[in-house]
Amino acid sequence: MASRKYECGENNKIDVLTAIKYIAHAWKEISSEMVHNCFKYTEILPVIQDNEELVSNDNDNELIKELHMDIEALCLRNVMDLDNFINYLEESNTTEILTDQEILNLTTSVVPEENQNDNEDNSVEICQITHNEALNTVGLLEQYLFQQDFGNMARSEHDEALSKLQRAIRKFQNASLRQVDLEAFFKLVDS
Repeated sequence: MASRKYECGENNKIDVLTAIKYIAHAWKEISSEMVHNCFKYTEILPVIQDNEELVSNDNDNELIKELHMDIEALCLRNVMDLDNFINYLEESNTTEILTDQEILNLTTSVVPEENQNDNEDNSVEICQITHNEALNTVGLLEQYLFQQDFGNMARSEHDEALSKLQRAIRKFQNASLRQVDLEAFFKLVDS
């Protein structure tokens, strides 16, 4: 009734809530058959028979032939066969229902790799720590040791060790700032 007033020009201003109510009311009046016919008319969806299957397998065969031609036109070196791609052998459909214990066994069991490469690099990459980060860490250690209950003798030993560490880090920092010639640089890189 309110939409009729709007269409007649009696009420040209509507708020968002009223607009939403108009839309909801309009959707209730549209049947699923009407939506289906719209999609069919615009050819957005493929043509579907009454039993909701594609018109025929001929369309599938034509599509596969077209895909074969398109793939050949790409001139790829190692092309996977389209039939193998569509029906991948290692992809298996199963209807077997597993128990909880069988699922746990499958997910927690470790299968050794048969073709493990002995030349693999299993080393852990060491992250680079800057000189400033190292100096800040020494400062944190100083604060930590200051909070602990040590005797004067132990405190002086710790302070001395931290001072040596700070001097060594600063020495490395100063050495890294010096300009070197190319031969010295490559000697440092190789060592």
